[in-house]
Amino acid sequence: MKTRSGRNWLGIIALPVFLSPVAVQASGFAVVEQSASGLGNAFAGGSALADEASTVYFNPAGMGRMTKKQIQVAAHYIKPTIEYTDDGSTLAGVLPITGNDGEDAGVPAWIPNLYYVHPIDDRLRVGLSVNVPFGLSSEYDPEWVGRYHGIKSAIQTMNINPAVSYQVNNDLSLGFGVSYQTMSAQLTSAVDNVAVCSGISQQNPAAVPFLNCSGITTRDGHADIDGSSAGWGYNLGFIYNLSKHDRLGMAYRSAVDHTLEGDAAFTDIHPNIQAVAEYFVDGTTSADITLPATLSVSLVHEYGDTLAVMLDVTWTQWSAIETLAIDVEDRQTIKEELHWQDTRRYAIGAIYNLDAAMSLRAGVAYDESPVPDAEHRLVRVPDSDRTWLTLGMDYRFDEALSLSIGYAHISIKDADIDNTNATGHNLKGSFQSDVSIMSAQLNWRF
Repeated sequence: MKTRSGRNWLGIIALPVFLSPVAVQASGFAVVEQSASGLGNAFAGGSALADEASTVYFNPAGMGRMTKKQIQVAAHYIKPTIEYTDDGSTLAGVLPITGNDGEDAGVPAWIPNLYYVHPIDDRLRVGLSVNVPFGLSSEYDPEWVGRYHGIKSAIQTMNINPAVSYQVNNDLSLGFGVSYQTMSAQLTSAVDNVAVCSGISQQNPAAVPFLNCSGITTRDGHADIDGSSAGWGYNLGFIYNLSKHDRLGMAYRSAVDHTLEGDAAFTDIHPNIQAVAEYFVDGTTSADITLPATLSVSLVHEYGDTLAVMLDVTWTQWSAIETLAIDVEDRQTIKEELHWQDTRRYAIGAIYNLDAAMSLRAGVAYDESPVPDAEHRLVRVPDSDRTWLTLGMDYRFDEALSLSIGYAHISIKDADIDNTNATGHNLKGSFQSDVSIMSAQLNWRF
């Protein structure tokens, strides 16, 4: 493999490809919207509540509490707002970057869930979950000041998770599942022909006669990179009845290793850059990335049949993707230190049963960001700490059929950015973001 000294010019495009979504619902780029009823109480008690089929995903041990077959189908509409305000961004640290503030980069999305639980006998249950554990996207105006850092970013995952639970005794149940996970990603960015051409000339003086920077008529080229992968993981957990009214749950979901392979397509790149320096030439890309493990601990306390209060702490191992290395054909390996940190999410929620037909839910959560500082914040992941406020309702039509709806508003702390890319372009400003989520689901027991 050829190596390049000095700056990695393709890094301004390829580096963030597999970290491309702007996560606006959970920290990093996780999607926690895995049930509408759970949204109503901010997903507090997720690994101990076990009151519906989504427990196959949150904690498969919870299937032990279910005596009937159950199907659950849910959909979540996520509406993010992402607005940027510039504060003196510069080209190569000197000249101001022309362009607008990117308009609203938030891209609305629909997220689906499907769950099934099937009792085998008094102790054994099997189940299946199909959902989206990571994803969403963003798209800035193509002429914005941060176009050399990123324009469009998108990621999609799908997780198929069969699971089994075993009721050890009246107080303890265990669960285990296997996950098959697919992942795809796409990004687009602008390429500064002038900066790249000038930088290559500085690195390799022998190329100066061939690199006629004055002949560049289009400053901005464009790049479009995509990739896809599949990987395997597992989840396991237990639920233990501490007393008649208290329940403890713990659930672990493993990391999933992905090797994404895809293509890079470049347009409007000056031919001298491609022909002499072999930069920004169409080809294949590959990258290894590990989607993080999680560990959740939940407590549920029930005040008779009327009120239940839930607590939850979830740890996410975002440090698993602290370093990202991307291969571009046989020309270059790009390595970047992201310095992402492990995070914790804290939630408290409650369910109040008005009568036999209707229940009300409410919750609050605080979600930490893995991004350590403004220098390491990416426009593709302008993540910051966030606070959740949620409400929900369950309505039971009869013993078999029920409807759940949930609403969440997520306030995201303003996020400063002071990031310099491989061409020396510095993006300096701040992001203001929030999210609204509406969810609905049907539960059928038979």
